Amino acid sequence: TTHRLITDSSLTHHRDISFPTSAPDNLAMICFTSGTSGSAKGVMLSMSSISNNVAYKLDLFSRYVGTNVLAILPFAHVYGLVIELLLPLCAGAITNIIISNSISIKNIISSSILLSPKIIFVVPRLIECLINENYNLKHLFKGLDFLSVGGAELKNEVEKKLQQNNIGIAIGYGA
Repeated sequence: TTHRLITDSSLTHHRDISFPTSAPDNLAMICFTSGTSGSAKGVMLSMSSISNNVAYKLDLFSRYVGTNVLAILPFAHVYGLVIELLLPLCAGAITNIIISNSISIKNIISSSILLSPKIIFVVPRLIECLINENYNLKHLFKGLDFLSVGGAELKNEVEKKLQQNNIGIAIGYGA
């Protein structure tokens, strides 16, 4: 497939570049998991595996064209890369990424208030911390459609607290 690479903002200078085509069953990436079903291991993912995961929920995400999504999860994990990054981008959402060596609750709170995201991707532990610190979840997540939670088990009491605050939850898994 040939695409044009724009190398000048005046759009007058360009050069053609080519990307290699790949068969759907070709290896796209090796993703390392924490091994929830055993020990840590590398999982080989094909092009079709990744694209099918994006396509599976693309219709749901199409209503988020132009809206803010807050991305916190690491892209080294399948759920973070495919569902948190690739899916919203393919659907036309504005993906705001927090990149930090240590993501603090303060950074997440200020980002959430500033950006008013419709979706936030989080690990359950983060929500537990917000609940334990008695944050006003309704105020903090004003305008939020749902929290997409992945990476670990969501405790029943945390789920109940989110439901009491009318915060939608989507549970996600990697591959």
